[in-house]
Amino acid sequence: MSSLSQKELIQLIQSVFPKLDGDRQLALLVDVPNQSADDTDLWKTRRSFAESWAAQLKEAQSELDLEVRLVGYASVDSNNADLPLEFYPVDSLPDVSSNFGKDSIPAADFFSSTQIIMAPTQYSATAPLKVAASRYGFRAATMPGFSEAMIPALRIDYERVNRRCQLLRKKLNDAEEAKVEFESDGETVVVHFDLRHRHAHASSGRFPDPGTAGNLPSGETYIVPYEGELDIPSETHGVLPVQFDDEVVLFRVKDNKATEVLVTDHRAANSRIIWTTNPPIAIWRNWDSDFFPISDSDPSAPCCWMKNWAFMWHSDAAIISAVLSDPRILHHRQLWFISTVSIFRKPSPLSG
Repeated sequence: MSSLSQKELIQLIQSVFPKLDGDRQLALLVDVPNQSADDTDLWKTRRSFAESWAAQLKEAQSELDLEVRLVGYASVDSNNADLPLEFYPVDSLPDVSSNFGKDSIPAADFFSSTQIIMAPTQYSATAPLKVAASRYGFRAATMPGFSEAMIPALRIDYERVNRRCQLLRKKLNDAEEAKVEFESDGETVVVHFDLRHRHAHASSGRFPDPGTAGNLPSGETYIVPYEGELDIPSETHGVLPVQFDDEVVLFRVKDNKATEVLVTDHRAANSRIIWTTNPPIAIWRNWDSDFFPISDSDPSAPCCWMKNWAFMWHSDAAIISAVLSDPRILHHRQLWFISTVSIFRKPSPLSG
């Protein structure tokens, strides 16, 4: 099983959590299944990673100038649910939560005494840890669903990722429009996204400030296109292809709204679209563009290309996200990040 060396773990901690005055304790926080039937091989592997990382980091406590703890808690069995009121400092994690024993500490005491948390969990703890971080002032990197395949993403230099994300953020803040071309059945269609009246956000996988928490691995910059809420019409328009199984449906977009379905059988297309709104469903469309130029020192140097667009219908909105990734960069464990998240209001009922 591939894992991180002690040196790589030390570099990761120092890169993700720049040392602050008052940093005294670092904890690996892990959820444990409530019954063996709930366990999975990936969950077992993740707990094994946490035990190994905690042991290696404990050996490097003097170099880190931090006390390192492994802390478990009973699984809450759903993503971003409230965390238990009791946590369990341990040397090794039990197979099920009933075997934790009696040596527990109140969650509030744990949060108030810990300055840095890494949470490789089965179920996402990002939301509750963000809330707790703002209250108690610790920094946390949440790692829900972490797997062995993600190990290379922990070997990258997150200071460099942060520089790239901040550069992208500036580019998005300065931009007034994003033009995206799609190839659909040999035809080129274009969507123009209105980026006015918006501020971009960067989530670089680095946490230099107290009271912050977020995902790791990470490295994304995103912006929500303007939707017209300032009584200034949105200029988002064009034709957007969306794939449903083997069928590609073209939507005409005007003023940030899907106004028409460009297929022969409108009734069938509308029925399929309405069906996907309950429950929400995500459909991925693969697409490659030209290199997208971005570099710390040379803005003209190619760094990555757009790889995937995701489209998801909700009951009141559709979400599009573009993932920027260059296989060469991933191979060299340098960088990955997400470019944009775009929200389109959906008319009701859908015309066409």
